[in-house]
Amino acid sequence: MKNVALLAAVQLVACGTLAFSNAAAAQTARWSGYYLGADVGLQGGRSSDLTATLIPARDNRFVYIEGAETRDFGRERAISRKTFAGIRAGRLFEQGAFVWGVELEANAARLEQRFTVGPIDAGPIATNGVLLSGAVPSRVNNSNDTLTADLKINAVTSIRARIGVPVSNRIFASIFGGPSFANASIEAKQDSLIVIQTCNNPLRPTLCGVQGQDVSSQGSDEDKLLAGAVVGAALDFQMTEHWGIHGEASLSRYQSIDADAGNGSRLSYEPELYSAGLGLTYRF
Repeated sequence: MKNVALLAAVQLVACGTLAFSNAAAAQTARWSGYYLGADVGLQGGRSSDLTATLIPARDNRFVYIEGAETRDFGRERAISRKTFAGIRAGRLFEQGAFVWGVELEANAARLEQRFTVGPIDAGPIATNGVLLSGAVPSRVNNSNDTLTADLKINAVTSIRARIGVPVSNRIFASIFGGPSFANASIEAKQDSLIVIQTCNNPLRPTLCGVQGQDVSSQGSDEDKLLAGAVVGAALDFQMTEHWGIHGEASLSRYQSIDADAGNGSRLSYEPELYSAGLGLTYRF
C-alpha cells in the first residue's frame, strides 16, 4: 500500500513540476473531444474478507462427532503487487467551469495471490477398546489438514464516468467511478494426511505402530468473471495540442469468490485492487 501511495505522489509532483515550468508559455487548453491513452503502473490486490471452512478428512473405521472438528478461519488481508499495462479511450465535454465524460479502461493485471489455511489437528479420536463402526480396538485416528488456494486476476476492464475542473491553463483534475469487471481463476484443494496409530499393548506405547494415509482432495479449478466497482482520481497535463500526460490512482472492489476445496471445505474471498499509473494521452 505504501508503494502505491508513493507512486501516486510521484505522479502528482511530476505533473505539477511540468505545469509550472511551462506556465509562462502556456495557452488555455481545450479538453473536449475524443482521446486515446496508454498507461503503465503498479497494481496491488488484497482480500477485504477472506474466510475458510476446513473440515478434516474422515476414516470409516472411526466414529466422529459432526461439527466438533469443523474449523472456521478469518485471515489477515493478503497483499500482492505487480506492474501493469493498460489502455484508455474516452470522450470529454466542456460545460461551463466543469469537464465531464465517459471512459473505457482495460489492463492486464496479472495478479496472483496464494492462501494457506491450516494445518489443523483433528484428533486424536480413540476407540478405547470398543468397536466403533468396525474399528479395531486400541487404534487412534489423527488427521492433519491444510486448505490451499491460488487466485489469479488476469485482466480488468472498467467503464468510468469522469468529472472535474481545469485547475490551470494546462492541468485538468478529475474524479471517476463506475462498474468494473475482472477475469479471474481460482484453484482450491485440501491436503490431508490421516495418521492411524495401532497399540496392541496400550501400557507399552513404544510398541505402537503408525500408518499414514494421504487423502488429499481434488478440489476445484475454475474461471470466473467478477463484477464490481471502481473509484479514483486523475490528473492530466496537456503538453501540446494533441499530446498529454495522464496520472491516476484507483480502488476497485469485486463480488465474493466461493471455491470448493473438496471434502466439504470451502473458501470465500472478496478481492480488492489498488492501482496507480502514469501514461500518455493523444487527443483527436
